[in-house]
Amino acid sequence: MPSETIQHAIGLHFHQPAGTLPRLLRQDEGELRRILLCYERLARHAHKYAHVARLHVALSGVLLEQLRDSAFIDACRHLADIPAILDSLRSAPNIEFVGSGYRHAPLPLIPPEDREEQLRNERVAMEATLGRVLKGYLPPASRLTLDLIPALVQAGYEYVLLPTAALMMADGSAVDPWRAYRLRHKGVSIGIVPCDPGFSHAQQWGMEAPWFADEVRNGVAQALKSNLPYLLTTWSDGDSGEWFRRLDEEQGFFGHFFSPCMEFCETGEFPVRPVQLAEYLHRQPPTTDVALRPEMQTDAWVASLDPETREARTRLFEVVARYWSLARTAATQPGPSRAALLEARELTLQAEESSLLLGDATGRSEMLHLLDRAEQLLQSTPAQPKKPVQPIPVKTIPVKMKPAQPKPAQPPPAPPQAVQPKSSTLSKSGVKGKAGKAAPSRPAKKKAASKK
Repeated sequence: MPSETIQHAIGLHFHQPAGTLPRLLRQDEGELRRILLCYERLARHAHKYAHVARLHVALSGVLLEQLRDSAFIDACRHLADIPAILDSLRSAPNIEFVGSGYRHAPLPLIPPEDREEQLRNERVAMEATLGRVLKGYLPPASRLTLDLIPALVQAGYEYVLLPTAALMMADGSAVDPWRAYRLRHKGVSIGIVPCDPGFSHAQQWGMEAPWFADEVRNGVAQALKSNLPYLLTTWSDGDSGEWFRRLDEEQGFFGHFFSPCMEFCETGEFPVRPVQLAEYLHRQPPTTDVALRPEMQTDAWVASLDPETREARTRLFEVVARYWSLARTAATQPGPSRAALLEARELTLQAEESSLLLGDATGRSEMLHLLDRAEQLLQSTPAQPKKPVQPIPVKTIPVKMKPAQPKPAQPPPAPPQAVQPKSSTLSKSGVKGKAGKAAPSRPAKKKAASKK
C-alpha cells in the first residue's frame, strides 16, 4: 500500500493552569525543569525533521502568559532559555498551532457573552507571540455544542478536533475514524476531524514505531474503502505524564517513538506520512455531514456536574451579568471606575478556566475567590473629588455718596504786567547791591563854571 494513502496528523496539547509554573519554581525546580524540557524538545525536533515532520500544537493562552512573564523568565534562566524556546517554536513552519481559548474555558458552560472574547484574546496572543493564524480548534475537555459553530467560524476557525465518541452519522451509526467530516448549524458549516481513541491513548502513554506501523495497516484494512487518502489523527497531552516529562529523552516520546518514525518516513519505509490538517482539508474538503451525540448539549453537560460545581457556575453567571449591566451603562450611570470594571472583567475570565470550573474542590475554591474579588470591584464607587472651599462672601453696606458739585468756571488769568521799580530809600543814584548792601554812590559831577 503506497504511503501517500495513509496520512497521519500528530497533535500535542500543552496547558498548565494559571500560576502553576511560578509555584513550581518556588517549590519544585526539578519538576519545572522536566516540564520546560517538553517545550524545548518539541521545538528542537520540529527543526531537526523539518523536511518530513508535521505537528499540531494546542498551546493554551494561560500557559503562554506564564512563559511570557519577564520576572518568571529571569528567575528560571538557570533551568531553560524560555525566549529561545518561543523563538524556535515561532520559526518552525511545520508546526500548525491550534486554539483552545485563551483561558482554556469549556465554552458551553460559560456565559454566552464571554465566548467571543475567550476566542479572540487567544488568537491575538498567538499571532503576536508566535506569528500564526489559528485554523483549528480543540475544545477543552471535548466540550462542544452546535450553537458554538457560528461563533467559531466567525472567529476564523476552519475545523474542530473531537473524539470519535462525540460523533455519529445521521442515522445514529458510528463514524469512520479515518475520515474528516462536516458539521452544519443554521446555515454555517465547519470541518470536523475525529481523533482515534486507541492510537491517542498509545501516544499519551508510550508506543514503538514498528507496533504503530503494524496497527495502522490493520486499521486501514478494516476501514471503509475510499478513493481519498486515509486520515489518522492522534492527540494527547504533550507536557504531562512520565512518557513526555522523563529526563532520559531516548526513552520518551520524542526519542523512542517520534524520531524513529520520522527516520522511517525519510527512507520511505513507513506506511504513513505526516500531514498538516489545514493542508489536508484544503485538498480534500469534507462533503459528508456528521452529527453530535445527544449528550453533546449544554443541558447534558450541566446535568453531569456535581451540585457544588453547578452552584459555582450559577455564581459565575450572576457576577458576569452584573458586570455587563454596569459596563453597558457606565457612560450614563454612576458606578465603578473604568479601572475597576476592567479588573473585574479579567477576574471573571480567569474564573472560567477549565481547571477551576471543572476542577476539584481546590480549583472550585479558587474560582469562587476570583468571583468574590470581582464582585467587590463591581460594588465599588469611585471617590468623589473634594469640592474647593469657596470664600465666604463679605456683606458690604452701600454708602450713599453726594454727587460732586461742579466748580464755577475760573476767569482766564490776566496777562502779566510790566513790573515797575519801587522807590528806594536810597539816593536816586544808588543801586541795591549784593546782600542788600547799597552800592557806593558815584561823586556828582561838578557843575559847569558859571559865566563870569
